[in-house]
Amino acid sequence: MFIKTTLKPFSSVLLLSFRRHLSSEVRNRLFAAKQVSGLSFAELARRLDQNEVWFVACLLGEQPFESSVAENTLRLLRLSDDPKANQMLAEMQTLPEIRGKEGNRLLANRDPFLSRFHELLCVYGPALRHVTNEMCGNGILSAIDCSVNCRPKDNGKRVVIEIDSKFLEFKPFVKQ
Repeated sequence: MFIKTTLKPFSSVLLLSFRRHLSSEVRNRLFAAKQVSGLSFAELARRLDQNEVWFVACLLGEQPFESSVAENTLRLLRLSDDPKANQMLAEMQTLPEIRGKEGNRLLANRDPFLSRFHELLCVYGPALRHVTNEMCGNGILSAIDCSVNCRPKDNGKRVVIEIDSKFLEFKPFVKQ
């Protein structure tokens, strides 16, 4: 389902298209083609000049693809001539109305990786907030202006997840 809305930033009109989520049909086609291609997420992202985590978030429908990246993704996955290529391109470039649905669905199903990651945030999140506030001031980390990377360590026995996020300091309200 697509929901159209019109926003008026400054003097121009921006037409945005929202979707509930990338359809399971499109997501399944993309992941099946990726499997057939034999290419890893890292290799696909490298060929498309994309961050690997961002690229996979796009494949899952959590972020929209840029037009050229969507087209090149279909080309690399040999889906450009697919009868549903236009539908796939349209969905891939549409903003998700709700983000985090995939992670919440998997958490609800008790995906072990996401459950442990959630546990890490629950256990260490408050401590990280206090340490960050002490170092940077009263504020939050941006989930919009950030990059996320993942790499193996010790021959795959450990993993390093790095979040490089803009720090947004709270500002006092100005009396009007």
